[in-house]
Amino acid sequence: MSGLTPPMNLVAASRQSAAGWARGKSAARCRDAATRWWLPIIGLAGLVLLAGCGKERKQPAAGGVAAYLCPACKAKFYVEEAVAPEFCPQCKQGGVEGLIAYVCAADGHVTLGVRRSKLIPCEQCGAQTSSFRPPTAAELDAAGAQKKLRADVCRTRG
Repeated sequence: MSGLTPPMNLVAASRQSAAGWARGKSAARCRDAATRWWLPIIGLAGLVLLAGCGKERKQPAAGGVAAYLCPACKAKFYVEEAVAPEFCPQCKQGGVEGLIAYVCAADGHVTLGVRRSKLIPCEQCGAQTSSFRPPTAAELDAAGAQKKLRADVCRTRG
């Protein structure tokens, strides 16, 4: 039975190291070593992330347009992207809604519709559209939308 019990000096050594660990001496040494080793890596990773966030946003292409629909008279019109219309150019009522181009995956047809939180069916084949994007001026002209100037859709302020 004496062969199964460890020698007394090993038992005493393990108790002493456990007591030292409980007092935090070994943990503090490990924490200090880990901090010294990881600190440069964390600093470098932070610099890489900050450098990536400094990129400039791409400016919209020159001649970009924004399309709108009047819910009252159903008039479709578009203006330069920088213009925010205050009212419909036909009936002069406010509350115009933005139009977006929904693209059908089946036939590539573009359906213009009011901005929504979900996709709409294609007006040509009835299949569910798969994506959306801002409409182009050519697509808006084909749909019967009229190009308007800032003076047509905004009140002049003096």
